[in-house]
Amino acid sequence: NLADDTGTHATSDLPTGDPTADARSGDAGDDPTAGSLPDCPALDPPAVAAAGPVVVPESAGAVPAAYTVEVIDRTPHDEMAFTQGLIHAGGLIYEGTGLYGESLIRLLEADTGDVLAEETVDESLFGEGVAGHGGRLFQLTWREEEVLVRDRCSLAETGRMSYEGEGWGLTGDGSVLWRSDGTDTLTVHDPEGFAVTATVPVRDRGRPVTRLNELGGMRRLPEGMDKQ
Repeated sequence: NLADDTGTHATSDLPTGDPTADARSGDAGDDPTAGSLPDCPALDPPAVAAAGPVVVPESAGAVPAAYTVEVIDRTPHDEMAFTQGLIHAGGLIYEGTGLYGESLIRLLEADTGDVLAEETVDESLFGEGVAGHGGRLFQLTWREEEVLVRDRCSLAETGRMSYEGEGWGLTGDGSVLWRSDGTDTLTVHDPEGFAVTATVPVRDRGRPVTRLNELGGMRRLPEGMDKQ
């Protein structure tokens, strides 16, 4: 999950950059640091069919499909980082870390782990999940009930929105943002204002699945899922 450093600047004074600009050329709106940053990767996944929560019914007693992963490569990473959020896009990685007084957000080179840009988070905030939408980064806080909105090129905070409850994991589907809070229910938010648009209880053969945390978006729904 993720974090930021607002310092003493007013929101209107922070560089916002230009999500469509080539940051290497220095053409990034008002951001004076753009020349030192890489091209900003696209963050938004394609919108899924039938925007909104997708609930797939299962027959009584059905056993959910089990999936496995295979490690195919390893890359350098800061062993001291308390990683809470991660986005891989365009050969770069956005990483958010947690802990009070240690939370930050970074833009990393995927192959080398080199830090290309970094912003620390206010000591009063515990950084949590992060997601991208509309050319912006959204970073949850654990118990502070605030989501930090960031420029995806400079990582500067451009605004804050509030929500009720804890913030754990966050992901997007190109239309809405999905948040977990350690319970058995996922909350769906409108990225503009962060209003709650739906809640989705998660069940495994009728039993609540509690302590939901890390979330990930799928670029393609399983076959038949869009018809349920």
